[in-house]
Amino acid sequence: MDEVFNILEEMGLQPGRHCVVGDGLAEVEVGLYLNGVKVALDMEARRPLHAMASDAKSYALRRAARSMLQAHGWHPVTLVATDWHQLDGEQKASYLAHCINHALGHGNHEHSHEHQQGQGSCGTGCGGSRCGNSNGHKH
Repeated sequence: MDEVFNILEEMGLQPGRHCVVGDGLAEVEVGLYLNGVKVALDMEARRPLHAMASDAKSYALRRAARSMLQAHGWHPVTLVATDWHQLDGEQKASYLAHCINHALGHGNHEHSHEHQQGQGSCGTGCGGSRCGNSNGHKH
């Protein structure tokens, strides 16, 4: 996820690190605050449909975590490691934009965003808890 974080920074999106959800129910490794929307990014080793067939318990836990994030106003974005590792740098940025747009319901349109200075990368809606990033901000 370090590479994902770095590419998001290069894209000018100001990602956050280790955003706490709710009152410590979970932690989002990489998060964004885009147009007033919280986006949680994670990486799965393989496509969720393949994982479901091989390990029902892990699938159920991932679905529960996803539902909990959504209940707290986050839009989960799951990247697939097998796809990620086949891409070069420029393609990875496009892949990230596509996955984020898809999660936000924007389809295949060009990715745009606003990030208002001083709000922090994961927004002020992190339940009053921390969201550390490379700039060291907390909210």
